[in-house]
Amino acid sequence: MDNSGFNAVFSSGGGGSSSSGVQSVTGLNTDNTDPQNPIIEISVDGTTITGDGTSANPIVANNNPRTLASVNGLNLTGTAYQISASVLIPSGTIVTNNSIYIRNLLTKTTGSTSSNARIYINTSNSLTGATQLAFSQTMNSTNFIQRFERNYFFDGTNLFAYAPTGTGATDLITGTITLVPFNPNIDNYLLFAVANSTTTPDNLGQKRVIVQIYD
Repeated sequence: MDNSGFNAVFSSGGGGSSSSGVQSVTGLNTDNTDPQNPIIEISVDGTTITGDGTSANPIVANNNPRTLASVNGLNLTGTAYQISASVLIPSGTIVTNNSIYIRNLLTKTTGSTSSNARIYINTSNSLTGATQLAFSQTMNSTNFIQRFERNYFFDGTNLFAYAPTGTGATDLITGTITLVPFNPNIDNYLLFAVANSTTTPDNLGQKRVIVQIYD
């Protein structure tokens, strides 16, 4: 590769383009002062990967936001809150000024009474001792689907949470702030729980849970 960089386009076969897989890779030598040890900036389908390839400065992707997890929860019956899905936030994942964005889809396949979902956080994969972060809008006998989402900003000590015990599908409205202590240096679990007002046949699940981190 010369100092002008390189550009290559990949397709999935037959010389034609495809909407799946890597579409393009571009590279640029951003340091002309040391030709033997160039600093390379690579873009793969618009995501920048940069670094000099050494252990001190490895080539890494600058992907913002980054997806921490995308999981499918269980639809559950019962009147007590139970974990439909959980997501581990490993120690060291969150740093000061990061935001956690949670987007999930609540689904209820049958039932004649109300159901609710909550988001908790805990240092173990258990509702025992967990702190509530969010409360969904109530789903009744005719409301069988809901987009349930929240954003949490971390200031180095606390998560800024919108009205954890107030019902609401999203936090895209004004409201009170609750500061929830958060230690980023230990493992934490986001717990996605559901409950129904009758035992059966009502059921609710946090069917698709997506957790992203914004730098």
